[in-house]
Amino acid sequence: MTKPEINVTPLIDVLLVLLIIFMVVTPARPGKFEAKIPSEPKNEIADLNPTTLVISIDAPAAITLNTEKIDATAASPAGLVNRLKEVFAAREVNMETQRTVFI
Repeated sequence: MTKPEINVTPLIDVLLVLLIIFMVVTPARPGKFEAKIPSEPKNEIADLNPTTLVISIDAPAAITLNTEKIDATAASPAGLVNRLKEVFAAREVNMETQRTVFI
């Protein structure tokens, strides 16, 4: 009785076809990646929710809260801290008055 043998001819044919396909497809890849540079930021502060706080620091390190100029810099943010305390205190008062109106 003879031992069964694996016929490798069809396997080699499939491998050659795959090799040809990969050789044809490989040059179609992009050779370089183009970077997308971000556009200039838009001033969308006016479109935000009124309860949203946006703190910005510009080039000379001056701080703005939404569109309001604050007397503070990145090195000494005490003016910003005081203004934020005022804003949050006003929000607390508004929340209390709204609760009493709805109750």
